Amino acid sequence: MKAKEEGNFEQVLKSLSKSMGLRSDPVYHVERAEAYIQLCDFQSAILNYKKACLMDPDNAEYYSRLAFLYYFMGQTLFDQRLYPEALESFARAAEMNPDNTGYHIRRYNIIPFWHWFSKLFCLIMRNVCVMKWQSY
Repeated sequence: MKAKEEGNFEQVLKSLSKSMGLRSDPVYHVERAEAYIQLCDFQSAILNYKKACLMDPDNAEYYSRLAFLYYFMGQTLFDQRLYPEALESFARAAEMNPDNTGYHIRRYNIIPFWHWFSKLFCLIMRNVCVMKWQSY
């Protein structure tokens, strides 16, 4: 695809969507997922890899890539301090690829951050309540 070589991933998506209307093939979903990754739309990429996995359930490469996408999305959520969502993504990656110890380690490493964040939030809320009470 010329659009792919030129980095025009919006055009790649349009072309693939047209092709998918003519013929059902998991490769189209994989190609579309990869275009979505280039556009940093991980949710859409995940949906397309899920569809490819449903269409070709014996393709281990699709499942491996889907697990990696969950892991990568978990990392971006973690960087945004969205700890519960990140934990969910890491857990999905670990469930999909149980032999990858890195996915499991990352899943368990997030728990202290989430616990710390929830304690900090409770402390802040407690101080806000005390300050409001003292102002009366």
